Amino acid sequence: MPLSGNQASWPASYKKDGWYQITASYSGDAVNSYSKVGLGEYVGKLPVSTRTKVSSSQAHSVYGQAVTFSSKITWGEGSGIIPDGETITFLDDNHQIGTATTAGGVATFTTSALTVGKHTIFAKYPGDPSLKPSQGSVKQIVSQ
Repeated sequence: MPLSGNQASWPASYKKDGWYQITASYSGDAVNSYSKVGLGEYVGKLPVSTRTKVSSSQAHSVYGQAVTFSSKITWGEGSGIIPDGETITFLDDNHQIGTATTAGGVATFTTSALTVGKHTIFAKYPGDPSLKPSQGSVKQIVSQ
């Protein structure tokens, strides 16, 4: 496509819902060098399903020791990440233990207040108008 006002456009249509990768490249000229950029585009009905995966910095910890829980929230086929600044709630079973905000699709929360015993730590993403809510969990064992 020729440039017009330093921009180019390309019409596209899709036969089915899904995640599409689009790549644009510029061949360069006497002043500007070659460049290439890619982006992902989701085509379909909103809101889109999300997945929340939770991990622990250590599956077994000692009472009073700090443990960091990380939650990664993705959408589409796992390649889309949620916007920065979304609030993720962390729970120990059904009791809220903290919140964190996302950066690059990841939110982390650190605590040293877990009691001795077995815990299921949940991370809940509340969703928004474009993305459905989701939650994930990880097991944590705290010893004396």
